[in-house]
Amino acid sequence: MSDEVIQQPGSELPQDSHAIVEAIEPEAIKTVRIQATLVAKLNLADFQNSVPVIRELRLINDSDQKYSRLELQLLSDPLVFKPKTWHIDALGPGTFLPIPGLDLQIDGALLARLTEAESVAVTFVLTSLGNSDEERQEVTRLELTLELLPRNQWGGLSHLPDMTAAFVQPNDLAVERLLKKAAELLRDQGKNPALNGYSSGSAHAWEIASAIWAAVASLKLDYALPPS
Repeated sequence: MSDEVIQQPGSELPQDSHAIVEAIEPEAIKTVRIQATLVAKLNLADFQNSVPVIRELRLINDSDQKYSRLELQLLSDPLVFKPKTWHIDALGPGTFLPIPGLDLQIDGALLARLTEAESVAVTFVLTSLGNSDEERQEVTRLELTLELLPRNQWGGLSHLPDMTAAFVQPNDLAVERLLKKAAELLRDQGKNPALNGYSSGSAHAWEIASAIWAAVASLKLDYALPPS
């Protein structure tokens, strides 16, 4: 609460006196709100491991009005999420309503095609249906954004660090070529070229590891900072 000082006429107060008038803050407008918590980033690995996009969704009615026959719709741009609609029978005054059924249909092909990070706008629109199409009226909306990542980009420690394992691709052609090179190196050294782990003893397992490292070193890889 803030104070304002105003000077009164001399006939009412001494000239050196002041009156204190309290400025009354306007009361906050009570409305209906949508609260939603979305995952901050999304990539193909998240999709393939069924990471939920919506973590929490609820309606809050701070007003004194009761709403009936409501429709909550989710839209996205670009269309990575199939539009989804929830039907709500009633939302009483001064109440909040958790929304169930938060699974979304995701365009996995779009995530697979991404080569650069891209933002997607997610919009929730709450509509009062009324008794006819003419009475249909938007009550409130909420607009959020999340980041779509290319399939080979990790979201970082702040975004599901356990998902790092999803980037391990033992069947990739590059891995196959490395293993082939390692087997050739073992053969050239007169050693068993079979890449059979510990089946031939721990000594051969060390030879396999050494050959794989030599195969990687033969690629003469260089390090470059990723683009920012």
